[in-house]
Amino acid sequence: MQTLATRLTGAAILGAAFLPGTAFADLSTGDVWTHLQQSSSVFGGALSAETSTRGEGLALQNVTFDMTLPFDVGSVSLDLGAFDLIDMGDGRVEMIVPENSTYTLTYSGTDGESFGGAMTMTHQGFTNIFSGSPEEITFDQKAARLDIAIELDDVPEEVMGFSMNGTYLGLVGQSVTKSGEMTTSDITFAADEQNITFNQSMMVDDEGPITAASVMKSGRIEGEMRMVTPSAGIDFTNLAKALREGLVMDMTTRMADYSTEQVTSQGDTLMMAQSSSARSYDSSMKLDASGVTISGPAEDFRLQMEMPMMPGLALGGNIASMSATMQAPLLADDSFGPVAFNLDLNGLTLDDMVWAMGDPMGALPRDPIHLTLDLTGTLKHNVEWLDFANLETNIVALGDRLPVEPGSATLNALRLSAVGAEITGEGAFTFDATDLETFNGMPRPEGKLTLRAKGLFALSPKLVEMGIPAEQVAQSFAMLQMFTTDDFDKGGDTHMTTIEITPDGSVFANGMQLQ
Repeated sequence: MQTLATRLTGAAILGAAFLPGTAFADLSTGDVWTHLQQSSSVFGGALSAETSTRGEGLALQNVTFDMTLPFDVGSVSLDLGAFDLIDMGDGRVEMIVPENSTYTLTYSGTDGESFGGAMTMTHQGFTNIFSGSPEEITFDQKAARLDIAIELDDVPEEVMGFSMNGTYLGLVGQSVTKSGEMTTSDITFAADEQNITFNQSMMVDDEGPITAASVMKSGRIEGEMRMVTPSAGIDFTNLAKALREGLVMDMTTRMADYSTEQVTSQGDTLMMAQSSSARSYDSSMKLDASGVTISGPAEDFRLQMEMPMMPGLALGGNIASMSATMQAPLLADDSFGPVAFNLDLNGLTLDDMVWAMGDPMGALPRDPIHLTLDLTGTLKHNVEWLDFANLETNIVALGDRLPVEPGSATLNALRLSAVGAEITGEGAFTFDATDLETFNGMPRPEGKLTLRAKGLFALSPKLVEMGIPAEQVAQSFAMLQMFTTDDFDKGGDTHMTTIEITPDGSVFANGMQLQ
């Protein structure tokens, strides 16, 4: 959302977050206006205005941003009103934005449907200054307070209404954009505090409208972003082409004292309420021709959910720390690309009400739960998924080939510690996509997986104490023991199982052939 604020405050236009430069060089008001127009065209939009000279600057009236949406779904038009570009006399240019501005957004469909609403922006101590040269522009902005509100009331009947309000305190941002064959923008942003609310109403049945309201807050928020775009722009119907031509998005955000609340209701009836909070919450995303990587750690995380329409379902818990990373290739390729999934969850404690749902007598140990999962591997895409306009044709052209072909999978680490027991494991497999018969349409795997369980059999009397019939518990553990062996090297009540798949497709469990 901070990136959205940067764009809106720059001139309340899409793309203004990518404004560029180098200080102490001469920059004219005409250079800035040309730059704003070029920035808006990167994503297929067009920025226009009536321009006139006013004192030491350029007055822009009836500023409009128009954009035709992909896939022939219509167009949007944003009426940005008026603002001035002032020559500061030292090679810099200041954008003067009214303290109170209202912008009108209109959507026009190809079937004649049209709806829209208003966006308002108010600010205190807001400055927007450009410096540098036309080839490299720096855009600096500050605001003691910035408020943005969007109200869509002229909307389709089933939607009924949508509104968003955002407040930022102590906002500081800078972007440096260099132009050439590729346009590179390096952006930094920070705010001392943010508060964002959403409200939406929809009619789904005769019982009345369903209303969803949410609030997101944080203390200090800061981050960096790099965006590299082809100067010819980006075609949203074929993002694969843009990635192959050098599109890069790399963004990191850090938040302190993060919290969210969401409430969904129908009339006076509460359907669901949930909340979450974290002492710190970070996120990062990188997108380029090699693929996408998303990660995000959090500390002192709290999650709570209530659904009154389902009595007894009230969930809540705390996590001391957690982090997750996901990596995957996106483009069709003849070679395999890396994939990864990593989850590290430490100190999960569930509320007593959650435990009471499955263990009302308190038979199970309620020590903090730990989960570590580290998976890596390779795969390749035989379909250009991001060439949306030709996706159906590309899938049909596959014939008997798989759209996604796995190459390898490695379980580097698995550790689940809960209710007094622990499960660990590791293993690795390769896959042969030329053999889709041995495993009924799945590429034939080859490799080995080893799993260990410690303290699992000691749980049996506690399961009986919970109310599970003793005969049922005994049968389950007898079945489990058939597929495990004692692992005396790891101490008492430690069992191990090894699953191996050989090159001819045979499957063994602890040396016993299953297939």
